[in-house]
Amino acid sequence: MRTLLALTTFAALQTRATACAVCMGSDDATLRNASNSTLWVLLALVGFIFLATAATAIFLWRKALAAPTTSNA
Repeated sequence: MRTLLALTTFAALQTRATACAVCMGSDDATLRNASNSTLWVLLALVGFIFLATAATAIFLWRKALAAPTTSNA
């Protein structure tokens, strides 16, 4: 209940919502280029994590196939 009251109060006190300069299409090329570069770096980081996870899974799979099998016969 307190959370709802806090959210309602916060929403009532807001005069208007404005977007950042990048979203509004400002002529500030420096900010736009910095934001785009940041997004590319984050995308590359996520891609690296996916590739590292896949490489680890393939390594473990190949290692399991090469493991000697034991039989109790």
